[in-house]
Amino acid sequence: RLAHALVENYGVKPGNRVLIRSANNPAMVACWLAATKVGAVVVNTMPMLRAGELTKIVDKAEITIALCDTRLMDEMTACAKDSAFLK
Repeated sequence: RLAHALVENYGVKPGNRVLIRSANNPAMVACWLAATKVGAVVVNTMPMLRAGELTKIVDKAEITIALCDTRLMDEMTACAKDSAFLK
């Protein structure tokens, strides 16, 4: 289901880079499996990274979509505002 949503709702295509921002848990594994199933390149990040650090990673890797744990959304939202690539 998640792989289908990535393709149909967010337009993820093989080769797109997808950031996963979460602690190590089953949901993170499900996101990783879904992204790899559609052929995306997964970039995992540590939950402790701040917006400025995330923005550097996002822009360097040209990440277009991020899957983020809701507990970590504040930093991700700030990153998205500053990023040239993140949707």
